[in-house]
Amino acid sequence: MKTGIELIADERNRQIQSEGFDDKHDENNSTADLISAAIAYLESAKIASICGEEFSEDSRVSAMKVNWPKWWDKSWIKPGTVDRDLEKAGALVAAALDRFNKDRK
Repeated sequence: MKTGIELIADERNRQIQSEGFDDKHDENNSTADLISAAIAYLESAKIASICGEEFSEDSRVSAMKVNWPKWWDKSWIKPGTVDRDLEKAGALVAAALDRFNKDRK
């Protein structure tokens, strides 16, 4: 079984390779946007871990919208299982760190 860091790295690589969300793409997002999206996925994971993954997807989407970056398309909000939401959140944190460090140079 893979470790958490390996799963997060795999998800970040998937975001870059499959979605095109690389450093160049992330120049269009602020560090705060990426952090907000990560928080949204953490909120979904928290709700699912407390209430069960079968908890209403609509309720989880509503909870995620609170932190979702205002200008990002709401159709990108896709809550999943607890582990997938944690992987996505971790990958978004990694992207936020990269963006933050790029801004400091």
